[in-house]
Amino acid sequence: MPLSDPTNLLFTLMALIAAIIANATGAGGGVVFVPVFHHLQIDAKAIFATSFAIQCFGMTAGSLAWRRHAAVFQQRNAGAWRHYWPLIRLFSVPTVIGVLLAQYVLPTFDAPLIKQVFKWFSILFGLF
Repeated sequence: MPLSDPTNLLFTLMALIAAIIANATGAGGGVVFVPVFHHLQIDAKAIFATSFAIQCFGMTAGSLAWRRHAAVFQQRNAGAWRHYWPLIRLFSVPTVIGVLLAQYVLPTFDAPLIKQVFKWFSILFGLF
């Protein structure tokens, strides 16, 4: 299909907006494309799979780019990195504890409640 097809233009515009939001905030592009895909009545499994694939690609690309930048920066500014591993060790313990608490101790929430929370978050995020 050519880019001039209105369907392709819609997806291109949505992807551009999602990318801008993902790169400008910590919320990610899913705040844009998940509701749009849902509105277009795309199957929930396809939305989840697309979201997961996008996250895998984006996180891998970001990690590799950060690693390359950090390696060069670390060589130039070794003193600035002296606190890196002590801070990683310090924050790893409460992070793991938080994950375990959330997974095994906190009550499970039903899917409709999570969907409502995500809807309101998306609306508030869009307003801000």
